[in-house]
Amino acid sequence: MLVPMALRMGACFLAAASSVAAAEPDWPAVRQEALETLVDLVRLKTAQPEGNEILAARYLKGILDEEGLPSEIFESAPSRASIVARVQGNGSKKPLLLLGHLDVVAVEPDEWSFDPFGGEVRDGILFARGSSDDKGVVTGSFHVLLELHRQSTPLDRDVIFMGVADEEAGGIHGINFMLDRHRDRIDAEFGINEAGKGVFDRDLNYLRFEIQTAEKTPTRIDLRAAGTSGHGSIPLRDNPIGALARAVARLYDHQMPPKLNETTREYFRRRRRSFGRFSGTVRRRRTSTGSSTCLPSTTRWCGPRSCRRSCEAGTSRTSFPPRLGRPWTFERCRARTPSSSTRF
Repeated sequence: MLVPMALRMGACFLAAASSVAAAEPDWPAVRQEALETLVDLVRLKTAQPEGNEILAARYLKGILDEEGLPSEIFESAPSRASIVARVQGNGSKKPLLLLGHLDVVAVEPDEWSFDPFGGEVRDGILFARGSSDDKGVVTGSFHVLLELHRQSTPLDRDVIFMGVADEEAGGIHGINFMLDRHRDRIDAEFGINEAGKGVFDRDLNYLRFEIQTAEKTPTRIDLRAAGTSGHGSIPLRDNPIGALARAVARLYDHQMPPKLNETTREYFRRRRRSFGRFSGTVRRRRTSTGSSTCLPSTTRWCGPRSCRRSCEAGTSRTSFPPRLGRPWTFERCRARTPSSSTRF
């Protein structure tokens, strides 16, 4: 992930939170500082299932302490920690919550062509687990809070930052714990999370701000089969294991029909209005490196399978988990963002 992406998001956050014009931050300096923060964060091993988010929470708290900005660490279990900090506004509006998660998906190091926790920066791209999901968002949100504090920006609402634990495994040790036990610390009118973001074109011109209204939720199916009991040496045609295998195969092969809801219909309507008529099919454009992009104005180059899945996910009902392959690394999925300069 390129650090400018997080900082462009940060610029949108600053605009949303500020009530009046304030001094412009030194963005090149902020960019460099944010890069250092992000590299430090991705080098901390906060992978599931252990989490160990306390490592990241203590690191961020150390920076906040040096800045004189109070913060709190909340541990739901040993080593499972979230951190909360707040910049005060005048209270005329309810707070804005900037939220990102400190844990990352589990890692199989043998499947990676580089150290997933090495924090290597090459050609303006940071190669690491969590650089995109979600420590880039954590870093952008964190530095927005720092700049609001440093600039003494007049605010009509408090701005709360939370680096939360356990997002990748259901949130029991993270957001659920915070809502159940410490909701008053994070209560806000609205929040900006990894699913809400500003979208820019290749020249860094602002296009739109996207929000997420819901996530897909699973429907659990309990499959049971019965057959004739007997000795394992005698094959029986009504073996329940075979029946279950055939049932699972049918589920896997079944293609659920697309289904639009109010959110997806409105999304495609507005995309058509902004970018011309949408044909209803996934459009990909090949590049000199063999990668491709789907839909006009997308901000990410990605492999064909990843691209197709992203575009189809909004309208498809998944009948079975997709086959798992090698993890998509930044050698195979690169952010489509300039690295030499940044405009806000």
